[in-house]
Amino acid sequence: MSNDIINIKISNEDIKKAQQYLEAFGSSAETAIVRAINRAVSGVRTDAATNIRKEFNVRAADIRKSFSVIKASACALKRGSGASAKSSGKRFSLMKFNPRPKTATRRNMPKFGVSAVVKKGKRKVYRDAFVGTGQDSGNLLVFRRKDKDRLPVISQTAPSIPQMLSTVNVNDKMQQKLSERFSKNLNREINFILQKNKG
Repeated sequence: MSNDIINIKISNEDIKKAQQYLEAFGSSAETAIVRAINRAVSGVRTDAATNIRKEFNVRAADIRKSFSVIKASACALKRGSGASAKSSGKRFSLMKFNPRPKTATRRNMPKFGVSAVVKKGKRKVYRDAFVGTGQDSGNLLVFRRKDKDRLPVISQTAPSIPQMLSTVNVNDKMQQKLSERFSKNLNREINFILQKNKG
């Protein structure tokens, strides 16, 4: 199973506007923008944990663990690239989402299937599914048969963290929060430069 990947970053348009606005400050402008970007992106893990957990029944630790942060630098800005927070990861086993039943059901397969709570507060029933032991992993997994035959069976999974981030409710809030934090940090950096120049 391949990894899903999503990058969250400040738009090039916002960075260009900041560069034009601070052009008169010379080299101090680059330092200010880099600091503002890096501080803004450093909060993405917390934003992700907050927003994803409003929609999905997933641990904050699993969300934070999926992220790696690439910091901005003056050289990177000149090349047209800034900081980014990258989330990567595979789809989750349904066994992580409070399934019912929780134990192997091969002998006494429930007629309704298996239920799990992937979305917050919403228990979904996976019809004709059952809990069994994975042949490769040895772990309990939720399976469905591909057709009426006994084999093959297909492991049933829930979205990966990047897929959860890609949903409209989560992604829009994340980008808005990142943009707001960048603007706030940039204003703080500008005030710092002005105070420094006064001294």
